[in-house]
Amino acid sequence: MPRPFREMLSRKLLKEVRAKIFNSGIARTVFVVFLFCYLGSVFWATLGLNDFHALKSDLTSFLTGASIVKEGLGKDLYDVEVQRIYQDKINAPYIKSNILIYKNPPPLALFFVPLSFFSIFTAYKIYNLVLILVTLSISWISTKIFKNLQGSFWYMLPFIFYPSFATIFSGQTSIFLLFGFMMIYFYLKKSNDIGTGITTGFLFLKPQYIISLPFIFLLTKNKRDFLRGFVLSSLIIFLLSYLIAGNYLGDYLRILYDTESIKYGSNEEAMFTLYSSLTQLTGLSKINLFLVNIPFYLLAVWFYYNNYRKLNLGVNFLVLVLLTCVFCLHGVNNDLALLLIPLWILIDLYKSRIKLYPESIFVIFILILSPLVYVLEISYLIPFLFLFSVALLSWKSGLQITEK
Repeated sequence: MPRPFREMLSRKLLKEVRAKIFNSGIARTVFVVFLFCYLGSVFWATLGLNDFHALKSDLTSFLTGASIVKEGLGKDLYDVEVQRIYQDKINAPYIKSNILIYKNPPPLALFFVPLSFFSIFTAYKIYNLVLILVTLSISWISTKIFKNLQGSFWYMLPFIFYPSFATIFSGQTSIFLLFGFMMIYFYLKKSNDIGTGITTGFLFLKPQYIISLPFIFLLTKNKRDFLRGFVLSSLIIFLLSYLIAGNYLGDYLRILYDTESIKYGSNEEAMFTLYSSLTQLTGLSKINLFLVNIPFYLLAVWFYYNNYRKLNLGVNFLVLVLLTCVFCLHGVNNDLALLLIPLWILIDLYKSRIKLYPESIFVIFILILSPLVYVLEISYLIPFLFLFSVALLSWKSGLQITEK
């Protein structure tokens, strides 16, 4: 038999075998069993984590802020010495180490007050279980947003993508950040601009990510509804902050500036922002690095404004996420969980009978391999990889979606 016919026959046979396996439900059954065992292992690992993980996690800083607020000392929330006293109470007699500063807005401390009634070890396990439940919710929401991924296994990506999975054990709030951006994208797709505005306003709980505001604003249809929602949720955050900590803003900005060093738990080599890259590559002071970021950020907004009409909503949001990661100043490695949204968008486009150019496939590999850059200790490359990805996606008017 001629070689071309043999190859055609083998491909046809392989296709029939695959169809029989998947149609018979064997693959789905195997996956369900795997998923059950996997999640069972995660829960078991959470309950059995040792004390070292709890004491070294970011939960200690959250409980520090919560304990201060619980005692009615909100006005001293951003006093480093007060934080040191309360963190010693939380950790003692287990560990003595450099203080992990609470550097979040006051309402976030209020969120952790219920956990402050437990020991740090019990609070850590409860918090881990909450993070697992939020991660499961994100997986479920992805099936509602990305219709072409229904019936596939891609919705389980949060449990196999390192940044999102590691968040569960590091005590970070990155999963909540991912949930927020997922809801923003969901509301944008539904043209629910009030919902988009309300959710965007809650980004003030992770204030460095509020720089996404002009990008999101451009994607809304009813700008007035968006601004109404945004103002409403922003007022809630600031009013709650004032009730908890009084005129906190000056002290808050001061502690952000004074504690941006490895001594207080901020390590530029564990970040992915342009600010952190320039910190590693140049000898500029913190204030000069901040000032350097401003014109580049404004240039990015101008670039987005001139290109967003050429792109579909999915690609626009993908670019939005990458630009936000580049310019957010303080983005820790677990915040790379945000890359799940660009990955889902590209995979959804690929499965929608839409042809992606090779440049877009290349971007998928960049997103997947970005966490590996930390292992190689070259994190300063990440923002440039993201900017390169934005350039690729915007080339030829974005993905240049064409029918197969």
